[in-house]
Amino acid sequence: MHSAGVCVWLNPPRPRCSVRRALCASNVVESKRWGEQVAEHGEAGRVVRLADGYVDLDAREVVRGGAATRLTPTDHKLLSYLVERSGQVVEAAALLRDVWGYREGVETRAVHHAIRRLRVKIEPDPSEPAHLTTVFGVGVQWLPLADVNDGSSPKPGTAPRAAPSSDDAFIGREAALGQVLEALKGPQRLVTITGPGGIGKTRLAMEVARRWGGELLWLSLVGVEARDAFLERVAVHLEIALHRDPAAEIGAALRRRGALVVTLDNMEQLTQSAAGLLPGWLRDAPECRLLVTSRQAMRIRDEREVSLPPLETRSQGSEPSAANRLLSERAQQHGVAPDALQGEALEQLSRQLDGLPLAIELAAARLRLIPPQALVQHLSDNVRILQARRRDRPERHTSLDAALRWSWSELGRSAQSTLIACATFAYNFSFDSLSEVLGEPAGDLWADLDALREACFLPPPRPSQRDPGREARWSLLRPVRGFVEQRARGDHPDWWRVCRQRHAAWVGRLGEIQHQAGLDAEGGWRRRRLRALVEDIQRALEGCAEPALTAQLTRAMISAYIDQIPTQSLAGVLARGRDRCEGAPVARLHTLGFVNTSWIMPWLGLSLEQLDAELALARAEAPELTPFVLGHIARLHQQGADYERADAVFVASINAARACGFEALAAAFMARRANVIRASGDLAAAREAFGDALAAVDAAGDVRAAASAMNNMGILAAQEGRSDEAASLFRRAIDKARATDTWRLLADAHSNLGVMLFQDGRHAPAFDAYTCALDFAQRSGDLCIEMRVLLNTADFHLTTGEPALAERLLRDGIARADTPYTLLQTTLARVNLVAALVELGRFDEALTQAQLTKLAGDELRHVRFPSLSDDLLQLTRRIAEASPTRRATWIQRLRERLGRVVVS
Repeated sequence: MHSAGVCVWLNPPRPRCSVRRALCASNVVESKRWGEQVAEHGEAGRVVRLADGYVDLDAREVVRGGAATRLTPTDHKLLSYLVERSGQVVEAAALLRDVWGYREGVETRAVHHAIRRLRVKIEPDPSEPAHLTTVFGVGVQWLPLADVNDGSSPKPGTAPRAAPSSDDAFIGREAALGQVLEALKGPQRLVTITGPGGIGKTRLAMEVARRWGGELLWLSLVGVEARDAFLERVAVHLEIALHRDPAAEIGAALRRRGALVVTLDNMEQLTQSAAGLLPGWLRDAPECRLLVTSRQAMRIRDEREVSLPPLETRSQGSEPSAANRLLSERAQQHGVAPDALQGEALEQLSRQLDGLPLAIELAAARLRLIPPQALVQHLSDNVRILQARRRDRPERHTSLDAALRWSWSELGRSAQSTLIACATFAYNFSFDSLSEVLGEPAGDLWADLDALREACFLPPPRPSQRDPGREARWSLLRPVRGFVEQRARGDHPDWWRVCRQRHAAWVGRLGEIQHQAGLDAEGGWRRRRLRALVEDIQRALEGCAEPALTAQLTRAMISAYIDQIPTQSLAGVLARGRDRCEGAPVARLHTLGFVNTSWIMPWLGLSLEQLDAELALARAEAPELTPFVLGHIARLHQQGADYERADAVFVASINAARACGFEALAAAFMARRANVIRASGDLAAAREAFGDALAAVDAAGDVRAAASAMNNMGILAAQEGRSDEAASLFRRAIDKARATDTWRLLADAHSNLGVMLFQDGRHAPAFDAYTCALDFAQRSGDLCIEMRVLLNTADFHLTTGEPALAERLLRDGIARADTPYTLLQTTLARVNLVAALVELGRFDEALTQAQLTKLAGDELRHVRFPSLSDDLLQLTRRIAEASPTRRATWIQRLRERLGRVVVS
């Protein structure tokens, strides 16, 4: 029977020694045709034809020239394995695993020695093997007699030295391809493509080789770890023999080849032992160029490193991202229907894999079994499901674990510990935040980060785009983070647990910024950071059992969720945090007090009565918390516009705070009570209350509270028509706020000052005050105060006859602050935008904005908006539909309804 060029005869079994005895008994065997010998003696089992004899695999012997040579058990098993895979290139790692039974990672030259021994037994010239050939850099293969070279074509082993080819589409690497090709033509003759395992270095080098116009020599260095083995492999590819000075002899051979590009694929394991040879070769062969792929740079002078980033995961409009295109193309190769590769789930899967090509290709194979959304869920728990069973895939590409295992093993213990700490962060991290998780002096941390960068576990740090002056940040690719986490859980569980606890504490401290009374410069920046830390907060909260830390994380989670995801999840977050604080009244109160604000409580679906009952329960559990609980209850009544009850409860909270010796807290409650009195309309009593509150906060030494009290007193003075006194109080508030760098209060006071100056007709200083207010508001990171300042500035432009400036300002603000917790401010901005568009004569656009305002007004839980949004829509529709003569009348009615007469 003939199969793949291997001649195998299957006959009824006979004694295994029959063929050997017959051949050894006769000296005329070599004069007969090989087929006649087989026919004469009747094959006992599997027989493989050689150029000058044959191998009886069942008898475990080689017959050549009339002599029989016995195969050892290892020789027999190795040869049988290769013959069964005739024509296929088999890697040494596969032979060690399947023939020798070694576990992965064992380093031995057993395959090398066995192949040499076997060639002596079966090859006419072992130095020029005809059957058992080496595809250098890849593995060995068995060539049956039909494929043995007859001398008319190149020698066996020469053709595979060309670059391997791929039928797979080349996706997403066009820019990197151009960069490498350009580098190869430049003055630097060593170009190194670097990147983590599975990033696509070899595939890019294959495409470079395909498009390179000149002569190119390809060497795969998989399995080559020693300097001598490296020299031997290069020499064989150059078809030279090595003698006393191998390095110089290779350099001379390269010089003779002229303008040659030598590709050294997968050289990371040789960077220490053999990379030093490359400068000498480039010096000896001035026309030669080297293209290296490695997880580490060679660190050689004049080296041009091309660091390969992950594929882009964000689609641009209707054009899918490179990661999405690769995932779709490879999944269809595995038989997945195109209809199953549509929708957001596929985009989410591409993002989950962080654009790592190997991870994408392995995930594509899994899509035959489960849909993208289910695979996303599985990946969050276990990245080891990313495996491939293709026999033509190199061992290192059969799983993500295999691709990263070597890099992990090359790290020192300190670098491994640092990498485990990095894996606790779901988002990016800075040097300072990583130091907090490590919990020790960071003397060697820079060295560890350098080692992780060198091993390509850490991509290059990303500078802050918002503030270039801030420190750079690193991040792990999600698949890499999953690999490290599994290693940590299995090999270093205690250290992993410590890192997780420290990470939770770091996130909790960052979350504390959210409920502070004022935000300083650092707080404003941290608040912006918190909005990008949803995944970090969630990871920390899931594993947290400490009540106080749970309260911090719950507050941070609610704040981050309001900016990041639909708000229906907020009530569940609060409920879980509250339950985990059971038996810890202080932590419970911290959680409840945080949500007791006008912008958070409505989005949690809580009523005043529900929160009042919760606070009363906390007071009953811990009487020592009475002042704090009463303060929160008073704020509840203030939000419900029940000013009489709010005033009474604030008086009780002030007395309770003084009874406990909390003078600063009592002063803060006095300032809040003064605001309640002002809101009730009793301005004279409010003036007296503010005076007492200011004296109390000054006595307590609370500069920030004093600045806030002065700002509120200025608002009161403005309500009473005392504009000069109001402006003076606003300026005093600004001076005190500057001493504490309280950006939010500075923004509020400057905005209020601008309003007073504007009302007095002092337009230039008013505009300056608004400009300062907007700058401070943006520094604070508080979108609510930023939108409030923006509204006042837009009103200034509308009133001074500059509606175009007002329109641009309002549109920018709406785009930036379109979040649930700023719905009130953005709705007010749309109201002003309608007015600006009407003044500009763009009535159809104004009608569209009025309709959006109506939708927002219906959603907004605020007493002002149901009637305002209805009137706005009705008046704008009348303006858009009216004749030019009637339109002026309706515009005037719109101005009056908005409480504003805009100068045309």
